[in-house]
Amino acid sequence: MKTGIIQRLIDVLEDSFENLNANVSAAALEDIAITIHKAMSVEARHFHTPEHVLGLVDTSNPIQSLAALFHDIVYYQVDRGFSPEVYAVVSPFFHEDNSEIFINDAVPQSERFFHVAMDIFGLLPGQTLAPASGLNEFISTLVMYSKLQGILPDKELLKIIVYIEATIPFRGPDANGLSAFDKLEMRLRQAAQAYAIPLGEDEIISSIQGAVVFANTDVENFSEPDPAQFLENTWKLLPETNIALRSGSVYSIREYRFALQKMHGFLVDLDPDTVMHQYKGVPPDDIYQDKVQHTRCNLETAREYLGTKLLATAMLEALAELTGGDAPMSLFMGDIETDIEDMKRMEDYLPAVETPEHIDTNSTVFRLLDSGRSRTDFDMKNAPLALFLYKVLGPEKVLLYTQHARQMFAGQISAKEFLGLMDPDVTSAVANACASMVLTRSEKLAKYVYKPSS
Repeated sequence: MKTGIIQRLIDVLEDSFENLNANVSAAALEDIAITIHKAMSVEARHFHTPEHVLGLVDTSNPIQSLAALFHDIVYYQVDRGFSPEVYAVVSPFFHEDNSEIFINDAVPQSERFFHVAMDIFGLLPGQTLAPASGLNEFISTLVMYSKLQGILPDKELLKIIVYIEATIPFRGPDANGLSAFDKLEMRLRQAAQAYAIPLGEDEIISSIQGAVVFANTDVENFSEPDPAQFLENTWKLLPETNIALRSGSVYSIREYRFALQKMHGFLVDLDPDTVMHQYKGVPPDDIYQDKVQHTRCNLETAREYLGTKLLATAMLEALAELTGGDAPMSLFMGDIETDIEDMKRMEDYLPAVETPEHIDTNSTVFRLLDSGRSRTDFDMKNAPLALFLYKVLGPEKVLLYTQHARQMFAGQISAKEFLGLMDPDVTSAVANACASMVLTRSEKLAKYVYKPSS
């Protein structure tokens, strides 16, 4: 019989505490598990859920298991703030001003582990906390300490802090060539000495190595051997970071484009060498290089896939803008419930196109556009309009036209100028299909349908 999420959290806590020789009451176990579950089960969360953190548990490493349960308990930009329980715990340590969060200047020294965490994270009093610089990880650490103080000795708490700090993602070497983990080692050594926490040199090194393993596991999706699986999980992030996509299929074309554009821009700018990490032989070279190579492949695939989807959305946005303004995506494309018989959809009105020989139908991008990912509440699993463009234009022209689309998004060219740069036969075919879907705009859309002279 399948165990519920809260009970699974309790089981992990109980096993971890037992492995660390800590005695915890049943009431305390329940309280901690409910706090974690409640904070991570808000409606906005689609990827960073209790199921996600349970997937990071390592029964042979209780420090990793406890770090896993707490490291995502705060996700400020997605949760749009803090839950009341979390805020009650962490509010003495920071203040908000004009939507920015600042570490308080005068936290008393009696709050010992607040200062320990500050030193491990390399933070200073008065400093601004931003999501990219460890806001979520640092405040999650404070919640962890509030729940585990008195249960575990200082040494084990310090190790958990190190593990959580390690999950701040996408950090490359500094100007001196020092990695984030080289610097974490130095800060750990200094903190252990400053606060008289008995941590030997071997434990310092093994703690950083364990933290690297945990950090890599946290972003393991990037190194999935199957790029399609990487995109499956990437798609779950879209509603987390885009409020408009959280209510099913009621979003507009521009709102959908904005979500794709943010994700596409992030993946284009992301350096694959900052995703996975290695520290003093951990993980071993062969495993590490394999992870890096898979990451690089996944990013290349995702960029091409998202670029093609973005171009298709740009065409819809331009046609909508020129015929009455932004509109629901479902008005132009049809509802996403493709399993309903006789559902009217835009692709039904696109011309049939044979796949040219120069396009690899076995490529991951082609298969994703054609067959798709698992369907989500807000999107279809396949991409018929993007597939049509991919077949007609080919990958190189898709890339060129996507650059024009980005110019339109930036306001550098108008919607009319963007369509003028597109292949006229493609614009005509898409406009004709839209006219068949959006009857209230059919007359205006017909103006963009190419009519060859007789």
